[in-house]
Amino acid sequence: MAKRDASSKGKNDQVIYLPGPEFWEQWSGSERFGFSRIETTEWSGVAPERVPTAAAFVFPVAAAYAVPFWASTDDPSLLEDVGDMQLEKLGVKPDAVAGQLREYRVVDRVGNRSLVVASVLSVAQEPEYPKHPPEQFLISPYLYPLPSDAVLVWRELGRLVVAVTRTDTPIYFHTLSSEELDGEAVQEIKVILMQLRMQGVIEDVDEMVVWGRPEAGGTVEQLATKELGMRARYAEAPPPRLPSEVSRLVPEEVAHLRQRRETVRKIKNAALLVGLAYLVVIGVVAGLYLRTKQKAAALRTEIAAVAPETDGVRDAQMRWFLLEKAIDVDGYPIELLHKCVQILPAKGVQLTEFQVSGDEIFMMGNASKYPVAMSFKNDLEKAPLLAEFIWDFETPDIQGDNSATFSVSGRKNDGTAQAQ
Repeated sequence: MAKRDASSKGKNDQVIYLPGPEFWEQWSGSERFGFSRIETTEWSGVAPERVPTAAAFVFPVAAAYAVPFWASTDDPSLLEDVGDMQLEKLGVKPDAVAGQLREYRVVDRVGNRSLVVASVLSVAQEPEYPKHPPEQFLISPYLYPLPSDAVLVWRELGRLVVAVTRTDTPIYFHTLSSEELDGEAVQEIKVILMQLRMQGVIEDVDEMVVWGRPEAGGTVEQLATKELGMRARYAEAPPPRLPSEVSRLVPEEVAHLRQRRETVRKIKNAALLVGLAYLVVIGVVAGLYLRTKQKAAALRTEIAAVAPETDGVRDAQMRWFLLEKAIDVDGYPIELLHKCVQILPAKGVQLTEFQVSGDEIFMMGNASKYPVAMSFKNDLEKAPLLAEFIWDFETPDIQGDNSATFSVSGRKNDGTAQAQ
């Protein structure tokens, strides 16, 4: 059952469909007068079974991921190609036949280098869209005014998410594994900040802002001060607003729907033109003219279809030559951390230290029990995401409470090493 929060809706208002703290919500309004919530649905999870027609549909953080990187170019025409090569090198470039599942934003420029964040949709199963799908698709962190150079934590569809800003732009966002904002969540945030600093994509981050009700006893403030060395404060979540920059994201299913609608439109237009032609054109001369015109159109289509192939090969060859020196070929620590965190079980294992040096990874952590630590070892060695690494997993130390501490190091297989 849906809940109404406001009954008034202007004739020309825009509609935003976005993930709320627990359920999906619809907001209506305009950039001039602001947006207000008009409806809260009973749906929860990554996406509802069916998405209603709306001006803008907003994916939650759980349905996307961010990849920040420095590009050794300030040429805007090269950034998309540089970003695609970076995602492909890291093995996270989406493989879609149609649509646009990634977009790139320039966060900062230093000299001839550009700090870019790639926002990528990673929806495992797209929701069902109506015949006329939403006009625009966005990812939730870009829909709110965010504090500058800060860590922001809020709840989205029942899950805690975190975003880190450089100035007032999200440079990174992630779904936390903890269900509550406790010590484990703060430790996860600490690791994220450490990797972002190592990567050089953030500078001074000295504030954590939590959207929601303050917890009793000031637990979060104490943890932020002790573990993160920054102050923490609570604030009300601001209403959404559509960004001035129109999003280029288009889910694959929506792209297919739009292609089908365009095909139907062209067929109808073509049928109308043919009908009018038959009414006007009479006789053999008109028939010959129509057939000649059709043959000429077919030839133009064939020529147009072949021309981009030769132009595309030449253009691609030139771009690959120009882009060889435009990217850093080394792996980014934040992406290695992201892959390792994906292998962690939902509960029972917590990383306490994560380091990347060249082609080597070193991790330390705690496991609730010795078998849990060994299970993580097996998952790590079999993980396809880290198949290029050879792992050395030290025998876990069993503590007095039956928990276990462990350390593990991994290095890229150069072809000479054998898996243990």
